[in-house]
Parts: sequence; C-alpha cells; structure tokens
Amino acid sequence: MLPQSYFIAHGTTVARYLHISIAAVAIAAAVAIAAVVAVVAVVAVVAVVPVVAVVAVAAVVAVAAVVGLAALVALVAFVAIAPMGSTTSKLYK
Repeated sequence: MLPQSYFIAHGTTVARYLHISIAAVAIAAAVAIAAVVAVVAVVAVVAVVPVVAVVAVAAVVAVAAVVGLAALVALVAFVAIAPMGSTTSKLYK
C-alpha cells in the first residue's frame, strides 16, 4: 500500500483507492472463476472423450493463459492510471 500522503499529493483519497482495490479483487476473482471452469471443462472432456484429451487440455490452457494475461494487463493499466486521478476523479466528482 502507498502512504496516504501519496494520494493527497495526487488529489486522490484513500477511499477512492479502495475502489481500485475492489476492482483488483473483482478481476482476480473473475480470473480464478474462469480457471476453475476451465479445469472442470477439461476434466469433463477427458472423462467423456479420452481420445481428444491432449487437444482439449492444450486448448483450455491456451484460452486460460490469454484471458489471464489480458486481465493482468488490464489490472496493471487500471492501477497505474487510477491513482493519478485520471480515472477515479472523473468517476467520483
């Protein structure tokens, strides 16, 4: 966590920063849920059609990697921009 003086200097309150933290948790939860769904789908496919198990696992891992990377990039960009006031100040003024 950054000190409160950082947020005061940038015109952003700690309360606004908490909204960024909530967004980060929501994105992380969405990625975690997507990962669980992907694992369940792979297990189901492997159980039903063992012949295509390798292809199914590779496809799910590829999709999960792309989704996870996109969520991580979005999270980093959001957190990097928001404390400077460009996102939160527009939302909360």
